[in-house]
Amino acid sequence: MKRPVLLFMLLLAAVLFAGTLRARSRSLISGTVIDARTMEPVYLADVFLSNTTLGCATTDQGRFSLSDVPLGTYEMVIHHIGYEPKIVHVDVLTAKQLDLNIEIDPRVLPGEVVEIVGTKEREWNRYFQRFNKALLGETGNAAQCTFLNPDVIRFNEDGDVLRAASDSVIHIRNDFLGYQIGLIIQSFFCSGENKKYQIFPMFRPLQSGDAEQRQCWRKNRFRVYQGSFRHMLAALYHEHLDDEGWELYEVKHVAGKIYTWGSTDRVREYEPLIRDSDFPELKEVRFDGHYMVLSSFIPRKTDRFIEKAKQANFIQLELFEPSFFSMSTDMALIDCLGNIHTPYAFTLSGYWGIYGVADMLPFDYVPDNPDNTPAGSHEDDEQGQKP
Repeated sequence: MKRPVLLFMLLLAAVLFAGTLRARSRSLISGTVIDARTMEPVYLADVFLSNTTLGCATTDQGRFSLSDVPLGTYEMVIHHIGYEPKIVHVDVLTAKQLDLNIEIDPRVLPGEVVEIVGTKEREWNRYFQRFNKALLGETGNAAQCTFLNPDVIRFNEDGDVLRAASDSVIHIRNDFLGYQIGLIIQSFFCSGENKKYQIFPMFRPLQSGDAEQRQCWRKNRFRVYQGSFRHMLAALYHEHLDDEGWELYEVKHVAGKIYTWGSTDRVREYEPLIRDSDFPELKEVRFDGHYMVLSSFIPRKTDRFIEKAKQANFIQLELFEPSFFSMSTDMALIDCLGNIHTPYAFTLSGYWGIYGVADMLPFDYVPDNPDNTPAGSHEDDEQGQKP
């Protein structure tokens, strides 16, 4: 008897959410890209906002224009063959036009570049497999991603530590989500299960004349969004965590990655976690400690937590895979879509820890359920996958 009530609450939340999206303020970012040495305009430089689909190429006068930019903070990337990539932090916190003058430096000659390592083909392939797993993640979506120019990646292995670098944009085709991703790697490090990288991705939606394929991409994007950390933050922003079936527990962190919890640790009041910020349309997340999240959006697939679940009387934990998160910064700004506007603000583990680039959606993706099925429904795990 509770299902119709929950469904109504979910649909009502979706209607309110859509209204918030329509009301979001937009801004225009324009400017000129010039050569730092000659002070001449740079033609056909790629200019994009990292983690979005918003990008363009400069004109013969070096001009660019990015319209319809939601309020927030962004990393703007300027890239051109023969120049060093330029990363510019942009605060778009009021609905106004920004006009920027950006200088980019010519790249040093190849003979002056310090070579990271020269590897044989077999060694390179081994390094690439580690890199592929760490970067793309360990969900099934990674198998449907293809590196289009893997030869531009250089590796350096020191014991168990693998580092990667590239002077070129790395192009990845994600056939599951329907994006081609241009990736600039600022740094990449992995050791054992630990990984840390700073990347600047640009998303370009794939085009298809097949209506069935386009519908599959819509379904797959929504399925990836459901149960993600971004989804949880969006629900927290709108104060819909309970309505959408999220359960949040405060946990204790002991001895490395071991967590302990009790059934009385469920968080019921969310006001201490999130509050209004000084910036319009952004909210501030601030907390200490570690939290565990359970959600019906994530079906349980392993048995590793069942014994602890029984000991703690966590009946739900036998069904759903838990995720853990903590803060790495003093606070973080988030928007109504659940996007994080403070770099490196959170540390994730558990189910969310296996996510990677293969599961990334652009900041400007708006959740869209093409089937209008109740959120959290997993009646067919293969739905949305086009053969």
